[in-house]
Amino acid sequence: MSLSIKSDSGSVTVLNLALLVCLASLFISVFSVCDVAVQEHKLQTSADLSALAGAQLLLSQPGEVCNAAERLAIQNGALLESCAIDPSSVTVMLKVKTRSKLISRFAPSIWQEARAGF
Repeated sequence: MSLSIKSDSGSVTVLNLALLVCLASLFISVFSVCDVAVQEHKLQTSADLSALAGAQLLLSQPGEVCNAAERLAIQNGALLESCAIDPSSVTVMLKVKTRSKLISRFAPSIWQEARAGF
């Protein structure tokens, strides 16, 4: 009994399927990285706005600086991790969970910091 392959029909289908799987994996990876980049930019904007909201109250209501920053952070879907006040500025650190399941294994959260004052 001898096995011989007389035809290679169907081999292109297998190669096309392998190529499709590779392209899909590449697309998902690129999409995940781009999504994290967009999240970082949005979080930086939220941090800047939160710092400005706090800095606006530095002279008139210094006890409300961090509360104002936290309210604005929450409205933008972020968590205020820290708020530091000095006489002329406020520094905030915001955090948000990574949306991408692929990236969240390596970086579960994104952090951004901003400072505003006079």
